[in-house]
Formats: sequence, structure tokens, C-alpha cells
Amino acid sequence: MATSSTTAFSIRSLTFAHERTVPVHPVLVPVVGSGLVRGQTVMCTGPASMSCATALLVAPTQHGSWAAVMGVPSFGVLAAADMGVALERIVFVDDPHRVGADAANVLGALVDGFDLVVTSADVMSSLSPSLARRFATRLQSRGAVCIVVDDTRAVSADLRLDTEVSAWSGIGDGHGRLCTRRVRVDVDGRRHRLSRRDGSLRHEVLLPGPGGQLEEIDAVNVPDGSVVRLRSVP
Repeated sequence: MATSSTTAFSIRSLTFAHERTVPVHPVLVPVVGSGLVRGQTVMCTGPASMSCATALLVAPTQHGSWAAVMGVPSFGVLAAADMGVALERIVFVDDPHRVGADAANVLGALVDGFDLVVTSADVMSSLSPSLARRFATRLQSRGAVCIVVDDTRAVSADLRLDTEVSAWSGIGDGHGRLCTRRVRVDVDGRRHRLSRRDGSLRHEVLLPGPGGQLEEIDAVNVPDGSVVRLRSVP
């Protein structure tokens, strides 16, 4: 029979599943699973890479996580707000090279204090291989998530989201405005549990939907009368 001290030690040693991940928006669950695993690097590439990275911040910031965005001039604050990102939990950091700072030290400090760190491929590419390995080790030990916008071989991504824009909607007979974008996401990763046998998964989302946010329903009537369906491709 276990003593009370043994039981207390077991409880303290237990790590719950929700503590090992940060949440994701419900529409992204078929893409990345129930949450982003702490300590991992996620790489978003393709024409919708910035929107994809922004979408990953929605649920964490709404649920109390803090995020830092460093050296990503293409990050759209208004678009992020429309998508549902809690801007009061975002800290923006200038590109360290522009202000003469050491990128490795800045990244290290950010993963020490934030749940998520969004940075660019240019910043990560500036790290030497040894510094990149040290950063990955620190990321795992601190339990943060690093989201890299655009492709780079400087880091090894645990999860890779390759985007491709398949259609825009909203412009009628020579008038109107673009308001919905259908994006195909190809998911790949050595630790991705939802992948197919070949290690990849393909999914389509509205990024953004008619209201500027991700859509959670199977079909959305867009302004031009067409129907865009959220579907998985086997």
C-alpha cells in the first residue's frame, strides 16, 4: 500500500496532457491535432504562411498564453485582431539585426518567458548550426513553441505546414472586394500523429472566412453565391 508521501510524489510527477500542449483553434484540429506540442518547432511556408502562423496564435492567446513576435515585419496586426488573436497577450520585438542585437541571445530570452515565439526564416537562418542546435535544446527544456514563418533549412521542423492558395472569393462582375480565401494545407512532420502512411496530410480551410476568421463549418455561403467546403483529401 502506497504511503501518503509516495502518493503526493506521484501526483507532483504527473504531467497532464493539456500541460504538454498549447491549444489550437477548433478548425485547425484536423490539421495539427488537439494542440501544439511544447518544445517543438512549427514551420509555416507558402503564400499563406503568415496567415497560417497567425491562426496558430488565436486559441493560445485567448486561453491565457503569451506570445512574442520577433523580426516578422509582414505580421498584420489588424488581420490578427480580426482573426481573433488577443493582441494584449502579444509582445512585438524588432529584428535583432536591425538594432545590433545578437539573435541567439534574444531568441533564448524569449523562449524563457513566452509560451510561443513567432519569428522569420531570415532570423533563424542567421544562426550557426551549433547555435540552432542549442536553441532547439533550450526550446525543449523551457517548453515553448517556436513558429517559423517561411522556409529555411537552418532549423529542423517537428511540424511543417505548407500552404497553397486555391481560390479567392468576393469579386463579382468586375466589382466587390476579396473577402474569403480557400487555402490548402499540406501537413508533414516527423512527430505528426495525424499523418498518412507517407507522413503527410492534406486539408483545406478558409483563411480567412467571410468574417475574417477561420471557419468551423463544413460549408460556407460566400458573397458571390458559391459554396466553399472544408474537406480532407484522402
